[in-house]
Amino acid sequence: MNDAVLTRLDAGVLTITMNRPDRMNAWNGDIEEGLRASLAAAVSDPEVRVVVITGAGRAFCAGADTEFLKALQDGTAKLPEPPGEDPWPAGTPEIYRGKFSIPAAVPKPVIAAVDGPAVGIGYVLSLFCDIRIASDRGAFIGSFSRMGLIAEKGIDWALTNVVGQARAMEILLSGRKVGAEEALRIGLVTQVLPVEDFAASVQAYAAEMATAISPRSAAIIKRQVQQLRFDDIDTVMARGERELAESLKSADFREAMAAMKEKRPAAFPGLGS
Repeated sequence: MNDAVLTRLDAGVLTITMNRPDRMNAWNGDIEEGLRASLAAAVSDPEVRVVVITGAGRAFCAGADTEFLKALQDGTAKLPEPPGEDPWPAGTPEIYRGKFSIPAAVPKPVIAAVDGPAVGIGYVLSLFCDIRIASDRGAFIGSFSRMGLIAEKGIDWALTNVVGQARAMEILLSGRKVGAEEALRIGLVTQVLPVEDFAASVQAYAAEMATAISPRSAAIIKRQVQQLRFDDIDTVMARGERELAESLKSADFREAMAAMKEKRPAAFPGLGS
């Protein structure tokens, strides 16, 4: 691990912080390597129930680091090699194994805590998280059309799935900034919180989720919702029936029923235990 990405585990919540505040957490090889390693480790760690991805300082991620891009072009820098062993669960779609889409490969809830601008690559990264929460200074900026570029790295597909085709088309064609309140209105984020206690509020929300939900259920629900993008309705319904039958036989369901009867919080085991 390197200092460009920091991790902290508290109350079942793994907070992954992109830590280049002097560069507004602009994406480079160190962030890519650290983020991938942190998310891969979270997959197999039973203590991790929920993941939060955020940025240090006044930005979530300011997009690709221009100095890093120049270094790539002149050959003085290289992209980090992907790990030799595939850490993602069997059946993970190929699209989710890429560098900016890997939050979707983690079989646990992944929250993007967007405090400040999420630009370009940072915007894309947030879209492949399961939940986006913004501070009141949060913003989403994809100015591809204003730079003679395309809607890159899957943002066309991801944004359309989050806000719908008409809104995604307008946002991407105009290349304009989407502020926190508009993001809430169009469903790009689910909450906007005051910047003064943003980190503590996100931690409290994630910790409550980590305590209350079944890790098994979370992994399956995440996979169900993701697969809606690829499958027809008959496949979706058949899969739901199969998964429901398995859920009714699971230890987590038995624990939930016992906890309800005994009027106590459920104590779910970790994923895979």
